[in-house]
Amino acid sequence: MFGLQIIDLVVSAVYFAFVTGIGFWSMRRIKNQEDYFLIARSFVELMGLANDTALDLCVTPVPELLDIAEKTGERKYKDAAGKALEYCMPMTRPEGGDFWETPLHAPNLLAAGHAALAFYAGYQAFGDERYKEKAVYWLRSIIPFTHLWQPADVPMMYNTKPCLCSSDWYFANWVRDHVQWEVLSIFAMSVAHGIHWDKIDPEIDWRRFHEGISIAAMRWMIDHKDDNWRPHNLPATYEGYTRGEYDYCFADTHNSTTGNYGGMFILPDVIAMNIYGLWDSLEK
Repeated sequence: MFGLQIIDLVVSAVYFAFVTGIGFWSMRRIKNQEDYFLIARSFVELMGLANDTALDLCVTPVPELLDIAEKTGERKYKDAAGKALEYCMPMTRPEGGDFWETPLHAPNLLAAGHAALAFYAGYQAFGDERYKEKAVYWLRSIIPFTHLWQPADVPMMYNTKPCLCSSDWYFANWVRDHVQWEVLSIFAMSVAHGIHWDKIDPEIDWRRFHEGISIAAMRWMIDHKDDNWRPHNLPATYEGYTRGEYDYCFADTHNSTTGNYGGMFILPDVIAMNIYGLWDSLEK
């Protein structure tokens, strides 16, 4: 049949039966409200190997280490931050951000932002121009994750992707979905630390970029009357959504094909921090 041997047909039938069985079993677990993450880890390739590392895991502690060093006067904390930065100097791809739901070694926006903040903090602490150059390099690495265009029927200008990879498990599609809280958190942290990227890297209009991601986030703010939020992993929250209990929070994800929002609700303070940061920079 179809030029296949009987053994080929038997193997194919067993394979499809096995895959179908896994699907039915997994969906039963979901209906019983068991942990999505445990199911995913049971059947999907691991997102990272034990004892492995990546850029984000190394640079995230750097600003705090430098802050501790300044407040305590103990050199060991500054030395530890310097070692982390030197270890990451040869790295060229931002990896390791939101490692809990994306592959460890996939290009990642959060890793790029954390690295920019860490290396600029290193430049301020050590005065090493290499760190400033690397901070600019990592900040510019955010741009490929950003939509600088949009189709006519789905607004998504300045929406951002969390990572550039196929997916992590079966209910999250990072090719399709946007996530805005990550880029908002990076620029909010920049505001909190008095970092003005438009002055540090004047070749790129970072103020316009900052305005773009902040204005885009306002589209993400929930109004239950719009009826455009669809829970995919938190179905129990939908009833509260219809009553307006989450209005003016903003959504975790945006579906670029349907235009709907989903995931959990996030408090809007990070949007306010970015808006106030933009206003403050105008006054100065």
